Amino acid sequence: MEHLTAGSSMVQGETSLAPKVAGAIDLKKIAEGCGYPSIETATDYRELDNALNEAKNTGVLSFIEVKAAIGARDNLGRPTITARENRV
Repeated sequence: MEHLTAGSSMVQGETSLAPKVAGAIDLKKIAEGCGYPSIETATDYRELDNALNEAKNTGVLSFIEVKAAIGARDNLGRPTITARENRV
C-alpha cells in the first residue's frame, strides 16, 4: 500500500496560506513518527516513477511525498465555453 502526498513550497506573491504552511511541515518526519517503514520524496517524474516502483516491489507500507510547483503553464488553454454549454 502506498500513500502519496502532494505539497508545494511558498511562492512570492501567493495569497493563500496553504502553500506557506505546506512548505513548513516536515511530512517525512510525520510519516516516520507514524511508523511507515518506507518513506520517499519525489520532485520530478523520474523520482516519482522510481519511488512508486520501489513501493510496489518492497511490499511494505510506503509513504511518498510529491513536491509540486504552484501555477500553470503560460500556454495552457482555458475554456472558451461555459460548463452549461458543454453539457451533453
